[in-house]
Amino acid sequence: MTNAKKSARKMLFVCLNTYDYYEISQYQKSEEFKEKHKKRAPIEGKTAEFKRFHGLSRTRGYGLSSGTIQSKLAASPVNIKRIAAIATSLLVIIWLQYEKSSPY
Repeated sequence: MTNAKKSARKMLFVCLNTYDYYEISQYQKSEEFKEKHKKRAPIEGKTAEFKRFHGLSRTRGYGLSSGTIQSKLAASPVNIKRIAAIATSLLVIIWLQYEKSSPY
């Protein structure tokens, strides 16, 4: 039976209180960042949907034209889903109005 030596472990300490992190945290509290984030925040969910459910995390094929075609093909079902959701909600509103005005 051989005795294996314990390997020397190296430890890396990362301090989050460095000047760079402090500078970033102060920028995130500024009004400029908050205004930019208001425009960016609604788009993040749409981008995540494309990546998770429609295969845009990795492009199949080579070249810019292949990626462009894939993104346009992925946008079609997303737009159809959104149109269907809007149409369904409008039909529900119309149906509820009809139910209120119906004498029966």
